[in-house]
Amino acid sequence: MYKILRREDLTPTAHLFEVEAPSIARKAQPGQFIILMVDEKGERIPLSIAGWDRRRGSVSIVVSEVGRTTSKLSRLKKGDSVAHFVGPLGKPAEIDRFGNVACLAIGYGMATIVPIAHALREAGNKVYSIISAPTKTDLFGIDRLSEVSDTLIVTTSDGSYGEPGWVIEPLRHWLDTGEPIHRAFVIGWCPPLPRNLV
Repeated sequence: MYKILRREDLTPTAHLFEVEAPSIARKAQPGQFIILMVDEKGERIPLSIAGWDRRRGSVSIVVSEVGRTTSKLSRLKKGDSVAHFVGPLGKPAEIDRFGNVACLAIGYGMATIVPIAHALREAGNKVYSIISAPTKTDLFGIDRLSEVSDTLIVTTSDGSYGEPGWVIEPLRHWLDTGEPIHRAFVIGWCPPLPRNLV
């Protein structure tokens, strides 16, 4: 069993869980994920790693309530446990010194893009982050992402916070200024990126 050390409600339907998992925390890298089972009879679901604390031996995930399993998980509290928590899995994000890097995120990606942006900035890149949500109520992770970004732009579809529009418009505007983007990292659904991304 894997104990929940902390639970934070980010929005009415998105929740952050910090789970005690020392062996995963020791090896986790930006861009990886875990497989979780709430209980022995539940389904296995993949969730992106939103952060880790190697000293504390914990891994953080963000869950959006979209189905039966995520709703069951979202009812758990600090001190509860999940049956299985396996990882880290998947190929880590490619981190190198590219130059100008765009980090785009929608939905749960607003939390899981943070480790990638942090690693890219530590590698010497200029990190240009854009997050988007339907409304102000759906936004979270702004402060954490701001700390690891050179520029952060927030958009909402209804214009209730930040710039009105979708995640792609600020990227198009950036490219129109003539500054190249050498790499783009996207978490969450995104429309096709502009062709002039280098």
